Amino acid sequence: MTQKASWSFLNRLAFGLAVLLRWAHELAMPQLTRDMQTQTESAVNLLRGRGVSLARVNWQDLAQPIFEPLNLWPPGYAWLMALLLRLSPSVLLATQIMHWAGLLGLLLAWWHLLKPLRNSLVPWAPAAFFLFWA
Repeated sequence: MTQKASWSFLNRLAFGLAVLLRWAHELAMPQLTRDMQTQTESAVNLLRGRGVSLARVNWQDLAQPIFEPLNLWPPGYAWLMALLLRLSPSVLLATQIMHWAGLLGLLLAWWHLLKPLRNSLVPWAPAAFFLFWA
């Protein structure tokens, strides 16, 4: 009984440590990938009243960009980013919050997916999995 309880505690500790390590990694080395930049640009266009769109070059008149609707994955990212951009003082902070929330959601999803399997897994498997994601 104490063996099972200690592994349960260790798995929860590993999950918390994975969340903290990923958070520290994102704060120390923020990664603004091309996909995040595209979604952020569409959120800025949404706030400027142009809808969820991207500006493209108009070859007939370079001063007048063409705004094309954005239909990339994930849906709703631009809307949530627009809300964060309205509330936060900087674009970098908003993108970090959005990215960290996505990582936290991913780790929580894995936690809930592994929960039904805990009787068939070796006791240390969830701890190793979460520390791998950290």
